[in-house]
Amino acid sequence: MAKAKLKQKDLVILSHLRQQGRATLTKISRKTSIPVTTIYERLKKHQSGVIRKHTLLLDFKKLGYNIITQMLFGVEIDQKTEFGNVLKQKTQVNSVLRINNGYDFIVEGVFRQVHDVEKFIEELESEFNITRKKSYYVLEDLKREGFMSDPTNPIIIK
Repeated sequence: MAKAKLKQKDLVILSHLRQQGRATLTKISRKTSIPVTTIYERLKKHQSGVIRKHTLLLDFKKLGYNIITQMLFGVEIDQKTEFGNVLKQKTQVNSVLRINNGYDFIVEGVFRQVHDVEKFIEELESEFNITRKKSYYVLEDLKREGFMSDPTNPIIIK
């Protein structure tokens, strides 16, 4: 995968959007002194490149989903692809990552009750040969989606 070559202006624009995804181009223009048309063109250029998805972060607990888990799974080598595909289809799964070092997947799950987590894992175990598993309950979300969201960060201002 080729590394994207971003100019300083691109980094500044993207960091403002990472900080406040609903910021208007006019507002970003005022903060950065970059013309609105330049911001628009640069965002359009990166739409199918470094910008993967426009999304919204929710407070699941306020929606009644009080149990957030990080689960590690190891599966038989011949089941990895199918296991990953099944995880991607599960409605309780918020994120799935392929990893190494003894486990194959990190899965973030969102559930109403602890019983729902247990049922979720039992269903996976009935369908797949899970060789290793661990679950961690998230007590508090301290930081999420913060990388490159501060325009004053040295990564942004080279």
